[in-house]
Amino acid sequence: MGSSEDSVSDTPLLATPVSPTIDRRPPGTDDDDRTSRFGHLVAAVLTVVGLYVVNNLPDWDILPFLTDDFDRVLPLINLSLGANLVISLLRLVQPRKWFVILTDVIGTAFGLPALVRTWQVFPFDFDAGFWDLAVRVVLVIAIAGSIIGMIVGVVRLVARLTRAW
Repeated sequence: MGSSEDSVSDTPLLATPVSPTIDRRPPGTDDDDRTSRFGHLVAAVLTVVGLYVVNNLPDWDILPFLTDDFDRVLPLINLSLGANLVISLLRLVQPRKWFVILTDVIGTAFGLPALVRTWQVFPFDFDAGFWDLAVRVVLVIAIAGSIIGMIVGVVRLVARLTRAW
């Protein structure tokens, strides 16, 4: 029992000190602010491109299945894209996680009316019945996913904010 090997093996494993990981970032910030800010900048740029494309689609005549009723959906699509552009720009200066969760809910809330209006107007004219059904199924999934996403977002936001108090 006098050997050093015996004394090491008799030491319980839990007795070894464990150093905790110290997170020096303010609570609620993203893992890497530079990466998230770059992502928000890319999102803003892509949203501007999306606004340009969506507003010029009727004039370009490149989508033969798009009907003149697209103009009845366009204002809500523009509102949704515009809101999401503002959200992306705000996230550049406020990348905290609680703010990202809140603006996810707000952005989805702006997108939902555009999806519902697209379902109502259905500005598409496909030759084959399959595509009508496929697009309607995608719209239903997008509407349901948006509603579920907003509920989950509100729950996550409340959980994060109450945990901070």
